[in-house]
Amino acid sequence: MAVSHPLSEEEAQRLAIQTSDRSIVVSAGAGSGKTQLLAERFAHLVRSGAAGVDQILTITYTRKAAREMKERIVALLERDGVAEARWLVESAYISTIDSLCARLIRENPFESVIDPFFEQLAEHDAERLFYRAFDRVVDRHSVQPGSAIGNLLREAFGRMRFRSDPRDALHALRRDLYEAMETVRLFGWERLHLMEWADELAQHPEQVGWQLLRLMLLALQPALQATLRVLPAQEALADELRRLQETLAALSPSGDLIETVRALRGALLVRQGNTDLHHPVIAECLERIRAWHALLNVQQVEQEVQEAWRVVAALHLLVEAWDEYQRMKAETNQCDFADVMAEAIRLLKEHETVRRRYRQRFRFVMVDEFQDANGLQMELIRLLSNGRNMFVVGDAQQSIYAFRHADVSLFRKMERKARESPERALLVGIARNFRSRPEILRFIEAIYRPIWSASLGGDVFRALRPARTFAPKEAPSVEFVLTSPSGNSQTWVALAQATAHHIQQLVHSGRVRLTAPGAEQGQPLRYRHIAILLRQTSQVPLLEEALSRAGVPFYNTARRQYYVQPEVRDLIFALTVVDSPTNDVALAATLRSPLVGVSMDTLYA
Repeated sequence: MAVSHPLSEEEAQRLAIQTSDRSIVVSAGAGSGKTQLLAERFAHLVRSGAAGVDQILTITYTRKAAREMKERIVALLERDGVAEARWLVESAYISTIDSLCARLIRENPFESVIDPFFEQLAEHDAERLFYRAFDRVVDRHSVQPGSAIGNLLREAFGRMRFRSDPRDALHALRRDLYEAMETVRLFGWERLHLMEWADELAQHPEQVGWQLLRLMLLALQPALQATLRVLPAQEALADELRRLQETLAALSPSGDLIETVRALRGALLVRQGNTDLHHPVIAECLERIRAWHALLNVQQVEQEVQEAWRVVAALHLLVEAWDEYQRMKAETNQCDFADVMAEAIRLLKEHETVRRRYRQRFRFVMVDEFQDANGLQMELIRLLSNGRNMFVVGDAQQSIYAFRHADVSLFRKMERKARESPERALLVGIARNFRSRPEILRFIEAIYRPIWSASLGGDVFRALRPARTFAPKEAPSVEFVLTSPSGNSQTWVALAQATAHHIQQLVHSGRVRLTAPGAEQGQPLRYRHIAILLRQTSQVPLLEEALSRAGVPFYNTARRQYYVQPEVRDLIFALTVVDSPTNDVALAATLRSPLVGVSMDTLYA
């Protein structure tokens, strides 16, 4: 009988690069060379004749990553003798997902409902435009007494008088509504869905209470499942948690809300018994249970139901601000990220010929940082793929964008499918790390392995192994420099001077030597090996002055010296006004500049 042996990482990587008859799922840890792997696969597909440069769709998470990917692919293709590699790669489908959506719209002007000459708003510009739309709606309702929205706004204005924080209640409401709009749009909701929800709450205000209970269910169920997996079945606490789990599973909006709340409060009184409460999974679960028991009481739920009108009013306000925001974008032919994403999906869904054309074009679809994808992005990728030509790279342990609605379960689902159906998809794991010293990797494993669980990550912690040999360290990795400024106003000056002096000492003493593999290993530290990270750009001038005084050569990578000159800055603002007349900041700057010469008194008049 033949015995199968697990593949080495080198063999697995070779298969990931060369396999072209099925999808591939790569689980690659931090610093494992994911970008190079994608570039190598791209070059191999072109070299082998499996696809042309324009027949491979490659999606990256950032524009910087897309540029780096292109450079690596060009280098590999030029090495293979593809003379026109740079020209071919520049026009290839290698981009972020929002750039891809914009390209799909512009390539299909007749099928798209968006003008192909649209301007795509940056995130901060979109937020600022929504704030202006919100302010217009507020102005309209400020002269309409008696409406629910008007009452909600008057409450916000009333709270403003008692706030010293410049981020007043109205600004907080404006910010919260913008974030709510972005969230519902990323889930594919439209304004109509919000109106239907508002109408339902207006007719059945007790739904607010049930929504609170659903939130509790979402918060507790994963923690309960994780805890029951680590608790011995005979533990008294396990019985308590199973009873709570059954009570939560029996929640039904058709029942009596107040009686349900009373029953839940009783179930949330969990007796801990002799259980080891130091286990992080158990401790976290019990902390959540205690928090919900403190929050959930009959008086609180009754108050939430009585104040359901506020939720309804906020939903109506959001819809009106959203409508105004859409109208303002249409006036200037502008679109935000959610617009182009929704339109690209609609385009592919409703026009079979367009969908078929792209599926035939893209023989292979490659996606980087797949753990950060969300449901809407996954829908777009599915529309462009035939299901057997995907190559996704991700790492569940690097999923940090849940606040942007990334859904790591999408990546886990693809891992599971590849594990269950190897004839349809190849699963490759890469645990090597080219970036960090062994000490750092051991420290990370020691911290995270005990706490990594279903509630935090869903899988057993995957340790990384060092792929490079570092020289032993003689100097400490971390040093804390304590400064003693003479006064509070001198804090940053003292810090800058101490930093410059410390860098000078590190270089001149020769006590620090390079340990990373390479030609310079063992050589003494030089100024070019040092990077300074700052929390605030306002600290830069002080640091530059201190470094200059200490004779430390430096280069500021954030400096844009040419563009900060007053004359150039005035021209940039003027051109911005020509391009975007609704940009109030650019307009005010242009009016104040020597080009126009309007005084501050006139501007405020």
